[in-house]
Amino acid sequence: MKTYVLGAGASLHAGYPSASTMGVQLLTWMQKHPNPNYRASAQWVFDTFGLVVNVEELFSTLDSTLGDSRRGTEERGNIANFQKPTLTRALQEWFIAIRNSEAGAYQSFSDEIVERGDCIITFNYDVSLDRELHIAGKWELGDGYGFDFDGFPCGSQTKLLKLHGSANWIALLFGGITSGITAVLDGSLGVRPVIAANELSFLGYCGLTDPRFRRPGGSILPWILPTRNKRFFFETSFGREWEDFWDSLWEQARQGLRASEAVFVLGYSLAAADERACELLFSSLSPDAKIEIASGSATDSIVGRFKNAGYQNAVGARITYFEKWVEGMCSRS
Repeated sequence: MKTYVLGAGASLHAGYPSASTMGVQLLTWMQKHPNPNYRASAQWVFDTFGLVVNVEELFSTLDSTLGDSRRGTEERGNIANFQKPTLTRALQEWFIAIRNSEAGAYQSFSDEIVERGDCIITFNYDVSLDRELHIAGKWELGDGYGFDFDGFPCGSQTKLLKLHGSANWIALLFGGITSGITAVLDGSLGVRPVIAANELSFLGYCGLTDPRFRRPGGSILPWILPTRNKRFFFETSFGREWEDFWDSLWEQARQGLRASEAVFVLGYSLAAADERACELLFSSLSPDAKIEIASGSATDSIVGRFKNAGYQNAVGARITYFEKWVEGMCSRS
């Protein structure tokens, strides 16, 4: 069994941003969007913070302002009720808008490298890899994300564990019911994400609908946002929701890493802010596992961190950029 760990560097070829440029690219897109709320929010960010390059710094600053009781009620209310929800929704819509129908390296990776029983851990929101794995016949929605997606084919050959969420996931408030008395059995957000019909079609499930997406309604984005202090739950009037959901995905990732004879870290920088990811990768592997790193300019430092954690079989790949690494692997097969 092999496990592949993917970060933003693996998705660049498919039109997605790097972590370092995501902030300014998102805000530039929002400024040109027909939605006036997007334009207003982008302008507020520029007026308040100047030219934002680091999206992690932006969302971290918003969170710290919300938690600072010394800040005015109006300022915190503006961020909580308008700016942060608008930026979050725009982030999801932007990821859908910029994706390419062609993702050549993902296609080759899915067709020629990934094998039955492999586990893919990704910290990316994009769904282009999901689509290519399904087209290759190696992934099914019914159980491929690591949780039961009722109403869809199961028997996925691979696991695709999206530990920070996915661009096609929605947490639908009360199942979309907006009026009347609602029996709440699974909290206010249900037990799993739902996926809209157009996103199902993108994955290759044309003409099918999610049985839990009964009607459109209020929703939130179930992503772990790029902040310094990531929270793997939603705080609601019903208490913490989805904590078990996230814990289950992370535990499956841990088990996959433990069972793997080879682990490949591809396009992922293992930033210090990703504390949970660093703990996962530096504590879960078999001591004898082969570990290969192909993460651009961060490759050598990541190899050193694995060796310091006791993994002496960690090596840097000869080719350290994802699409070229895929080409090299395919040429060897």
